[in-house]
Amino acid sequence: MTNEAAWALERMPDDSAWAKNELSQSKMKDGLNCMYKFLLERIDKTKNRKRKGAALPMGSAFHGAVEVYHNTIRKGFDADMDLILDIARSTFMEEYEREKGGYGVDGTMGYPKPYSSKKKEGSIYHESIYRKPHNGTPLHEVGVVDGSGDTAMERAIKTVQYWVACYIGEHQSGKLPLMDSIDVGCEVDYRRFFPDLGVYLRGKLDIVFNENEIGDWKTANINKQWQFCTERADAEIQADWYAAIMLGDEVGEIIFHYISIVKQLHPDYQESENKKKAEVMLHSTTRTKADVKQLLERVKAFLLISDFNNDYQDGFFTRNPAGNGYSHCDKLCDVKDECYSRLIADREGAKE
Repeated sequence: MTNEAAWALERMPDDSAWAKNELSQSKMKDGLNCMYKFLLERIDKTKNRKRKGAALPMGSAFHGAVEVYHNTIRKGFDADMDLILDIARSTFMEEYEREKGGYGVDGTMGYPKPYSSKKKEGSIYHESIYRKPHNGTPLHEVGVVDGSGDTAMERAIKTVQYWVACYIGEHQSGKLPLMDSIDVGCEVDYRRFFPDLGVYLRGKLDIVFNENEIGDWKTANINKQWQFCTERADAEIQADWYAAIMLGDEVGEIIFHYISIVKQLHPDYQESENKKKAEVMLHSTTRTKADVKQLLERVKAFLLISDFNNDYQDGFFTRNPAGNGYSHCDKLCDVKDECYSRLIADREGAKE
């Protein structure tokens, strides 16, 4: 006789450790994207990695601040804007200091190429006063490099605080009524056991409105190509993953809301006289049993390829490169240098 209670949706205690038979969405996606990357990052835990970019602690700071904002509102209190912005700052600093060596300059920092024309002499980015920092340089090593007078650390913090202020402004002006119906909470950690797979699917949701309606905050690139749209939301594996956790084998429908904010620079670093706000966008999508079935097929494929249930002993760790004219692989990956080094070393070693 089966114990169906053991397969029920479980809410995990805050900061509870992960068990070996619990699978995360990111682990599955990494494996299906490239098992060799999975080997280097998650099994070998290689230290030869590209420095992570500033977008990560900036995203964490935004999430932390808006979560506190909504929790304050839900408890019936008025949110103190200065306190919320200070939380964004402190969350950024805590995240930054946890990363050995810090985070590097990346596209989110918005440092443009220097201008050389006479027309642009008044710009804070004119070559007479500006030196563009190299991508990957730790933020704490980048001082004042432009006419704004701010260091890279100050630039990152002021920019993420601007995102938070724009988001709260949109909510307080009544443009995000959805966010007034958070019945369960924020940062909710769920898991569900799937006996046919022998694993738990687990993940932490940014927002749980109710048992059928969930959501996620996203920080979106300024480039429209990398932003959210309805079609992207409809195809996101993340929404499939959480639908599987919430529904299990039951018939039903899950509504997933993506609340994204465009990573616009703080006005002090925008060149246009018409300063742009960090735009907030909402894209909603639904998931049904059909999506859960498709997701579980993905999980089966990952379990087979990785040998997850046997501690990866007989996994298939093959490369899946997507090269271009500049590199052996153009995928977003922190271990490309190590991957290429091993590729050449293995090839040369086979000649002996």
